[in-house]
Amino acid sequence: MDGCNSRVEREFTAAKRWFDKHYGAIASRVRPYLDAEFHTDGRALVHSGRRHEDMLESLLHAPSLKDLLLRDTGDLLPRIGRISEAVYRCHESFQVAATAK
Repeated sequence: MDGCNSRVEREFTAAKRWFDKHYGAIASRVRPYLDAEFHTDGRALVHSGRRHEDMLESLLHAPSLKDLLLRDTGDLLPRIGRISEAVYRCHESFQVAATAK
């Protein structure tokens, strides 16, 4: 919402670096929740050449925040909201499972 400046670009780069390193380990847990968002949204997943990216991967596929913002067609904030909801539902389900043990 604030656009791109050096501080938020650095934060995006740090988040992207963490994501690239760690997402593979948790992707199978998160994807069912993202898939549910995908089905209610009705959009096709982005094809990256080898396989389809999920909604979260497609968001962080951009090389920079500036590039991500330049490619926004007006749906970026709603997409971020749907991704956020999916990740929170995933987190809640694992908290419930952990307390049930």
